[in-house]
Amino acid sequence: MVADTVKVVDGAVTLVWDWLGNPSSTEELEQLQNCSNLLFSTGYNERRDKWLWKGSKDGMFSVGSVQKELQISNHHVGFYAHEWCKWIPAKCNIFAWRAEMERLPTRVELRKRKINIENELCVFCGVQEETANHLFTGCAMAAGVWQAVSTWCGIPHIFAFTVKDLMEMHKLIPMSARRKEVLRVVIIIACWRIWKARNERIFEDRKSSVAEIVADLKALGFLWLKNRQNFVCVKWKDWCNFQFV
Repeated sequence: MVADTVKVVDGAVTLVWDWLGNPSSTEELEQLQNCSNLLFSTGYNERRDKWLWKGSKDGMFSVGSVQKELQISNHHVGFYAHEWCKWIPAKCNIFAWRAEMERLPTRVELRKRKINIENELCVFCGVQEETANHLFTGCAMAAGVWQAVSTWCGIPHIFAFTVKDLMEMHKLIPMSARRKEVLRVVIIIACWRIWKARNERIFEDRKSSVAEIVADLKALGFLWLKNRQNFVCVKWKDWCNFQFV
C-alpha cells in the first residue's frame, strides 16, 4: 500500500523503505534518488488508498466510459474500423479486415518482409505488382468478377480504387438496409474467393475463371445466408436473382 511507504505527518512527507538488501552501487543510489524525487513531488492526503478510474466522474470503471474515452481519443484517428458481420465465418471477417489494412501476404508485402520471391507481379494479369488494392480492384480478373456481381445484384457497375472503397460500396447504392447488408457481405465473399483463386494459382497451379469464382460466391453466400442468419428466408431461385427482401 502507498500508506506503508509514504508517511505524512503535519504535512511533512517521509519515505519508509523495506529493503531486502540496501542499495549500494552508484547506479542503485542514483535510481533511488530519482525515485524519491518523483515521490516527494507528488501530492498526498490522509484518505485511505483506493483505485480510481479517471474515465468517469464517480471514479468507477465501466465499459461505457472506456468507449467514451476511445471516441474522444486522438490515438485511433486515421484507422479504419472494419464492420463485423455475424452471418459469415470469422475467417472471412478477419480476411476483409486484413485486406483493408494491406496486411494480406501479397507478393509486395512479402517482399517488404524480406522474403525472397521470384517476382512481385500479379499472378492473374502479370502486368502490375501484386498488392491487395490491385488484386481486388485493378486486376482484370477482379474487374470481371465485379461486372458479374453488378449484373447479378442489379446495381451500377462496381468501380473502386481501394479495398476500403469496396467495403463502403454498399452505402452508395439506393436499396433497403437489409439488401445493403447482404450486398456488403457479397463483396466480402467475392474478395475472399478471389484470394482463394490466387492461392490455388500459386500453390496448386490451378486456374480459375470468373464464372467459377462467381458460381462459388453464389453458392457460399446462399449457404451462409440461409443457415447463419434469421432476418430473412431465402430460396435458391430467388437468391440467383438477388430477390429476397
